[in-house]
Amino acid sequence: MENNLSLTASERKTFASLPVAIREGWTVNDFSITHTESPEELYLRYRMARFEDPAYAALAASVHNAKSPDDFLRVAEKFQFHEGAIDQLSELFFVLGTNVLSGIVAYLLKNAKDDEDIEGIAALTTVRRFLHESNAEFVS
Repeated sequence: MENNLSLTASERKTFASLPVAIREGWTVNDFSITHTESPEELYLRYRMARFEDPAYAALAASVHNAKSPDDFLRVAEKFQFHEGAIDQLSELFFVLGTNVLSGIVAYLLKNAKDDEDIEGIAALTTVRRFLHESNAEFVS
């Protein structure tokens, strides 16, 4: 299985600054965000979302109510993504949208310490790419 990361130009620079041992074995693909969600679309997604797990609902609300990226990161840093059901996680990513996922990817890249961190980032970049493709189809 190939290890792929879909990174923007600035994310590629951050990735290139990581130690060789962490970068080794990863294929970096260029990614450009050309279709993003409008604030109205994200609000509609937030209002439509139904989270059974209160932790997911709280995280989605923190994004909706955040005044800055730091507001969201304070909540997100405490969140245990592996503890929830996959359908709740999928809905959360849909509510967050491509721009917030990009912010999370950038933050995680700056703080990556090992290959496990990069594996998580790779999963997020895959989700972001799928959301972006969905946005592009909606616009077309």
